[in-house]
Amino acid sequence: MRVTVTATYGSSVGPKLEVGLDQVGSVGRDPQRAQLAVPQDNYLSGLHFYVGCGKAECRIKTVGQNGTLVNGSLIQEGALGDDALIQAGQSSFSVRVNEGPLLSILEGQALPLYAILDGARSPDVVPVLASSGRPYTSLYEGEQGATLANVAPYLVAVSPDTGFLRRLLEVSWGKSWGVYLTSRITMPELRNHLRRFLLVKDEADRPLCFRFYDPRVLRVFLPVCTPTEVGDFFGPARAFLLEDEDPLTLLRFTLTGEGIGRDAVQLT
Repeated sequence: MRVTVTATYGSSVGPKLEVGLDQVGSVGRDPQRAQLAVPQDNYLSGLHFYVGCGKAECRIKTVGQNGTLVNGSLIQEGALGDDALIQAGQSSFSVRVNEGPLLSILEGQALPLYAILDGARSPDVVPVLASSGRPYTSLYEGEQGATLANVAPYLVAVSPDTGFLRRLLEVSWGKSWGVYLTSRITMPELRNHLRRFLLVKDEADRPLCFRFYDPRVLRVFLPVCTPTEVGDFFGPARAFLLEDEDPLTLLRFTLTGEGIGRDAVQLT
């Protein structure tokens, strides 16, 4: 990701500050301390705030004595979205966020995109789903589903997207919240298929929970499957997309005539 911050003071527009992935830029009044300086604004602190970009979001942090508003709200630290308006001192700063390839890759899937999110990974998973505006359902059901609602795996229909995917990536990518998959069948049909793999048996015929929706599990499991096992697991799914151990790499698993196909896409 990359963010461009443009300063406006009075009728003067500019200069600009561009901050790339894993970089931090500074804004303030003092040209010796701030990369983007507005020296004519006496109400700006010498070093007023920082902006930085990670793999999933851009953020702002106030360090000066005077306050900073983002979209009209006073903040100390928080996320920066595209078209955000920063107000500090008597200056305004417009924000343009350019997405990296991750969002484009997921949005560009030819088939409908789903995500399986693990409620056990974070207490934020269920609230994020509840505020998504997207259809979602637990893979658990009955009494078990009700008892384990806060730690259940959830299937959510991501596309057609209404901005939810961007918000989801900002809070979840790199944290092993879940995996993405594509399929042309209905959500209830896909749920029924995925539920088949919640429990597996070990060599002693004992039932075990199979956390296939954890990217740390799935990226190890799929490469060692036989072609028959891969075909059974994929079923109506056509691709699984997930973070690698290094979240700057996207893994894409697909079915091939010989079993599993694996592509690693660098997101830098």
